Amino acid sequence: MEQVSPLCPVCHGPLPAQSRKTRKYCSTSCRKKASYRLEKDLPLADPVLSAVKATELLQELEQSSQRITRLEALVKRQRQLNAKNRSRALEAQSAIATARNRQRKSEIRVAATYKKLISDYTERIEELEAQNFVLRHQAEEAQQKHAEAQVAAEYLLGQSQHFKKESEGTRRVIAKLQATASAPASLFVDYQYFARWYFHKKPGREWDDHDRNRHIRFKAFISHHAPAQEVPKSKKPNTVMHRKKARIQALKNQTSNQQSR
Repeated sequence: MEQVSPLCPVCHGPLPAQSRKTRKYCSTSCRKKASYRLEKDLPLADPVLSAVKATELLQELEQSSQRITRLEALVKRQRQLNAKNRSRALEAQSAIATARNRQRKSEIRVAATYKKLISDYTERIEELEAQNFVLRHQAEEAQQKHAEAQVAAEYLLGQSQHFKKESEGTRRVIAKLQATASAPASLFVDYQYFARWYFHKKPGREWDDHDRNRHIRFKAFISHHAPAQEVPKSKKPNTVMHRKKARIQALKNQTSNQQSR
Protein backbone atom coordinates (compact mmCIF):
# COMPACT_ATOMS: atom_id res chain seq x y z
CA MET A 1 0.00 0.00 0.00
CA GLU A 2 1.31 3.43 -1.04
CA GLN A 3 2.23 5.70 1.86
CA VAL A 4 0.62 9.22 1.85
CA SER A 5 2.99 12.08 2.68
CA PRO A 6 1.79 14.50 5.32
CA LEU A 7 0.47 17.91 4.30
CA CYS A 8 1.52 21.32 5.44
CA PRO A 9 -1.04 22.79 7.91
CA VAL A 10 -0.65 26.23 6.40
CA CYS A 11 -0.81 25.79 2.65
CA HIS A 12 -2.10 22.23 2.56
CA GLY A 13 0.78 21.31 0.32
CA PRO A 14 2.80 18.08 0.60
CA LEU A 15 5.98 18.13 2.57
CA PRO A 16 9.23 17.61 0.74
CA ALA A 17 10.22 14.01 0.22
CA GLN A 18 12.85 12.46 2.49
CA SER A 19 12.08 14.98 5.23
CA ARG A 20 12.18 14.30 8.98
CA LYS A 21 9.16 12.86 10.68
CA THR A 22 9.01 15.81 13.04
CA ARG A 23 8.76 18.35 10.22
CA LYS A 24 5.43 20.18 10.08
CA TYR A 25 5.78 22.85 7.43
CA CYS A 26 6.80 22.61 3.83
CA SER A 27 8.84 25.79 3.71
CA THR A 28 10.26 28.54 5.83
CA SER A 29 7.53 30.96 4.71
CA CYS A 30 4.81 28.63 5.94
CA ARG A 31 6.59 28.24 9.28
CA LYS A 32 6.81 32.04 9.63
CA LYS A 33 3.14 32.40 8.73
CA ALA A 34 2.22 29.79 11.33
CA SER A 35 4.20 31.46 14.10
CA TYR A 36 2.72 34.86 13.22
CA ARG A 37 -0.85 33.48 13.19
CA LEU A 38 -0.33 31.65 16.49
CA GLU A 39 0.86 34.86 18.10
CA LYS A 40 -2.16 36.77 16.76
CA ASP A 41 -4.64 33.96 17.54
CA LEU A 42 -5.51 33.64 13.88
CA PRO A 43 -6.46 30.48 12.00
CA LEU A 44 -3.34 28.55 11.13
CA ALA A 45 -4.37 27.27 7.69
CA ASP A 46 -4.81 29.46 4.62
CA PRO A 47 -8.40 30.22 3.71
CA VAL A 48 -9.83 27.78 1.18
CA LEU A 49 -11.00 29.47 -1.98
CA SER A 50 -14.29 28.75 -3.58
CA ALA A 51 -14.59 27.24 -7.05
CA VAL A 52 -15.65 30.55 -8.62
CA LYS A 53 -12.81 32.36 -6.99
CA ALA A 54 -10.41 29.68 -8.07
CA THR A 55 -11.71 29.86 -11.63
CA GLU A 56 -11.23 33.63 -11.64
CA LEU A 57 -7.78 33.26 -10.25
CA LEU A 58 -6.97 30.66 -12.91
CA GLN A 59 -8.25 32.98 -15.62
CA GLU A 60 -6.21 35.82 -14.20
CA LEU A 61 -3.27 33.46 -14.00
CA GLU A 62 -3.70 32.51 -17.65
CA GLN A 63 -4.02 36.16 -18.63
CA SER A 64 -0.96 36.95 -16.60
CA SER A 65 0.92 34.08 -18.23
CA GLN A 66 -0.20 35.28 -21.66
CA ARG A 67 0.83 38.79 -20.73
CA ILE A 68 4.13 37.45 -19.45
CA THR A 69 4.54 35.57 -22.77
CA ARG A 70 3.85 38.72 -24.72
CA LEU A 71 6.16 40.69 -22.49
CA GLU A 72 8.85 38.06 -22.91
CA ALA A 73 8.35 38.28 -26.71
CA LEU A 74 8.54 42.04 -26.48
CA VAL A 75 11.61 41.81 -24.28
CA LYS A 76 13.16 39.39 -26.73
CA ARG A 77 12.26 41.72 -29.61
CA GLN A 78 13.60 44.64 -27.65
CA ARG A 79 16.80 42.73 -26.93
CA GLN A 80 17.13 41.96 -30.62
CA LEU A 81 16.53 45.60 -31.42
CA ASN A 82 19.02 46.58 -28.74
CA ALA A 83 21.53 44.14 -30.20
CA LYS A 84 20.94 45.56 -33.67
CA ASN A 85 21.16 49.08 -32.31
CA ARG A 86 24.31 48.11 -30.41
CA SER A 87 25.81 46.65 -33.59
CA ARG A 88 24.73 49.72 -35.50
CA ALA A 89 26.20 51.91 -32.79
CA LEU A 90 29.45 49.92 -32.98
CA GLU A 91 29.39 50.22 -36.74
CA ALA A 92 28.68 53.93 -36.39
CA GLN A 93 31.53 54.28 -33.90
CA SER A 94 33.79 52.34 -36.24
CA ALA A 95 32.66 54.54 -39.15
CA ILE A 96 33.21 57.65 -37.04
CA ALA A 97 36.67 56.42 -36.03
CA THR A 98 37.44 55.60 -39.68
CA ALA A 99 36.15 59.00 -40.76
CA ARG A 100 38.22 60.69 -38.06
CA ASN A 101 41.30 58.74 -39.15
CA ARG A 102 40.64 59.70 -42.76
CA GLN A 103 40.05 63.29 -41.72
CA ARG A 104 43.28 63.26 -39.69
CA LYS A 105 45.19 61.74 -42.60
CA SER A 106 43.57 64.22 -44.97
CA GLU A 107 44.50 67.10 -42.66
CA ILE A 108 48.06 65.79 -42.42
CA ARG A 109 48.20 65.44 -46.21
CA VAL A 110 46.73 68.91 -46.74
CA ALA A 111 49.11 70.38 -44.16
CA ALA A 112 52.07 68.70 -45.88
CA THR A 113 50.82 69.93 -49.26
CA TYR A 114 50.39 73.48 -47.96
CA LYS A 115 53.79 73.31 -46.29
CA LYS A 116 55.38 72.21 -49.54
CA LEU A 117 53.51 74.90 -51.48
CA ILE A 118 54.58 77.52 -48.96
CA SER A 119 58.18 76.29 -49.21
CA ASP A 120 58.01 76.36 -53.04
CA TYR A 121 56.43 79.81 -53.03
CA THR A 122 59.03 81.03 -50.55
CA GLU A 123 61.86 79.74 -52.74
CA ARG A 124 60.20 81.26 -55.81
CA ILE A 125 59.81 84.59 -54.02
CA GLU A 126 63.48 84.49 -53.01
CA GLU A 127 64.46 83.71 -56.62
CA LEU A 128 62.26 86.55 -57.90
CA GLU A 129 63.74 88.92 -55.32
CA ALA A 130 67.25 87.91 -56.42
CA GLN A 131 66.27 88.38 -60.08
CA ASN A 132 64.68 91.71 -59.19
CA PHE A 133 67.89 92.80 -57.45
CA VAL A 134 69.96 91.73 -60.48
CA LEU A 135 67.56 93.44 -62.88
CA ARG A 136 67.56 96.58 -60.73
CA HIS A 137 71.37 96.55 -60.76
CA GLN A 138 71.35 95.98 -64.52
CA ALA A 139 68.79 98.77 -64.93
CA GLU A 140 71.00 101.12 -62.89
CA GLU A 141 74.00 100.12 -65.03
CA ALA A 142 71.89 100.62 -68.16
CA GLN A 143 70.81 104.04 -66.93
CA GLN A 144 74.41 104.91 -66.15
CA LYS A 145 75.50 103.68 -69.58
CA HIS A 146 72.63 105.60 -71.15
CA ALA A 147 73.73 108.74 -69.34
CA GLU A 148 77.31 108.10 -70.46
CA ALA A 149 76.04 107.49 -73.99
CA GLN A 150 74.12 110.76 -73.86
CA VAL A 151 77.25 112.57 -72.65
CA ALA A 152 79.26 110.85 -75.39
CA ALA A 153 76.59 111.74 -77.95
CA GLU A 154 76.65 115.35 -76.79
CA TYR A 155 80.45 115.29 -76.93
CA LEU A 156 80.39 113.73 -80.40
CA LEU A 157 77.78 116.26 -81.47
CA GLY A 158 80.00 119.07 -80.19
CA GLN A 159 83.01 117.45 -81.86
CA SER A 160 81.06 117.06 -85.08
CA GLN A 161 80.02 120.69 -84.94
CA HIS A 162 83.60 121.66 -84.17
CA PHE A 163 84.78 119.40 -87.00
CA LYS A 164 82.24 121.01 -89.30
CA LYS A 165 83.53 124.44 -88.30
CA GLU A 166 87.13 123.29 -88.76
CA SER A 167 86.27 121.65 -92.07
CA GLU A 168 84.59 124.85 -93.19
CA GLY A 169 87.66 126.83 -92.09
CA THR A 170 89.91 124.30 -93.81
CA ARG A 171 87.76 124.53 -96.90
CA ARG A 172 88.08 128.29 -96.87
CA VAL A 173 91.83 128.03 -96.32
CA ILE A 174 92.08 125.51 -99.18
CA ALA A 175 90.05 127.84 -101.34
CA LYS A 176 92.34 130.70 -100.41
CA LEU A 177 95.40 128.57 -101.09
CA GLN A 178 93.97 127.46 -104.38
CA ALA A 179 93.24 131.07 -105.24
CA THR A 180 96.75 132.00 -104.10
CA ALA A 181 98.31 129.16 -106.07
CA SER A 182 96.46 130.26 -109.19
CA ALA A 183 97.61 133.85 -108.77
CA PRO A 184 100.57 135.03 -110.85
CA ALA A 185 104.09 134.90 -109.42
CA SER A 186 104.45 138.67 -109.44
CA LEU A 187 101.85 138.95 -106.70
CA PHE A 188 103.96 136.79 -104.38
CA VAL A 189 106.99 138.95 -105.07
CA ASP A 190 105.03 142.13 -104.50
CA TYR A 191 103.57 140.69 -101.26
CA GLN A 192 107.04 139.81 -99.97
CA TYR A 193 108.46 143.18 -100.99
CA PHE A 194 105.74 145.29 -99.43
CA ALA A 195 105.64 143.05 -96.32
CA ARG A 196 109.38 143.47 -95.76
CA TRP A 197 109.12 147.15 -96.42
CA TYR A 198 106.19 147.45 -93.95
CA PHE A 199 107.92 145.61 -91.12
CA HIS A 200 111.24 147.47 -91.70
CA LYS A 201 109.51 150.80 -92.03
CA LYS A 202 107.45 150.48 -88.82
CA PRO A 203 109.51 150.14 -85.64
CA GLY A 204 108.89 147.08 -83.47
CA ARG A 205 107.84 149.18 -80.46
CA GLU A 206 104.91 150.53 -82.47
CA TRP A 207 103.57 147.11 -83.48
CA ASP A 208 100.17 146.06 -82.21
CA ASP A 209 98.60 142.61 -82.07
CA HIS A 210 97.52 142.80 -85.67
CA ASP A 211 101.07 143.60 -86.78
CA ARG A 212 102.48 140.72 -84.77
CA ASN A 213 99.89 138.30 -86.21
CA ARG A 214 100.68 139.56 -89.71
CA HIS A 215 104.40 139.10 -89.07
CA ILE A 216 103.81 135.49 -87.91
CA ARG A 217 101.72 134.76 -90.98
CA PHE A 218 104.36 136.39 -93.19
CA LYS A 219 107.11 134.17 -91.72
CA ALA A 220 104.95 131.10 -92.25
CA PHE A 221 104.30 132.18 -95.83
CA ILE A 222 107.98 132.70 -96.52
CA SER A 223 108.93 129.34 -94.96
CA HIS A 224 106.19 127.56 -96.94
CA HIS A 225 106.81 129.15 -100.34
CA ALA A 226 110.58 129.63 -100.17
CA PRO A 227 112.13 127.56 -97.34
CA ALA A 228 115.42 126.85 -99.14
CA GLN A 229 116.04 130.17 -100.87
CA GLU A 230 114.47 132.62 -98.55
CA VAL A 231 115.53 136.15 -99.34
CA PRO A 232 117.70 137.41 -96.51
CA LYS A 233 116.53 140.44 -94.70
CA SER A 234 118.43 143.41 -96.09
CA LYS A 235 118.69 146.85 -94.99
CA LYS A 236 116.26 149.47 -96.12
CA PRO A 237 116.81 150.08 -99.85
CA ASN A 238 117.88 153.58 -100.57
CA THR A 239 117.61 153.74 -104.34
CA VAL A 240 115.23 152.63 -107.01
CA MET A 241 117.94 150.44 -108.58
CA HIS A 242 118.25 148.44 -105.40
CA ARG A 243 114.54 147.94 -105.35
CA LYS A 244 114.48 146.73 -108.95
CA LYS A 245 117.36 144.31 -108.28
CA ALA A 246 115.65 142.95 -105.24
CA ARG A 247 112.45 142.52 -107.15
CA ILE A 248 114.22 140.71 -110.03
CA GLN A 249 116.02 138.45 -107.57
CA ALA A 250 112.75 137.59 -105.82
CA LEU A 251 111.14 136.73 -109.16
CA LYS A 252 114.06 134.47 -110.01
CA ASN A 253 113.80 132.72 -106.66
CA GLN A 254 110.05 132.27 -107.05
CA THR A 255 110.45 130.89 -110.58
CA SER A 256 113.17 128.47 -109.49
CA ASN A 257 110.98 127.27 -106.59
CA GLN A 258 108.03 126.64 -108.91
CA GLN A 259 110.22 124.74 -111.37
CA SER A 260 111.70 122.60 -108.58
CA ARG A 261 108.19 121.69 -107.39
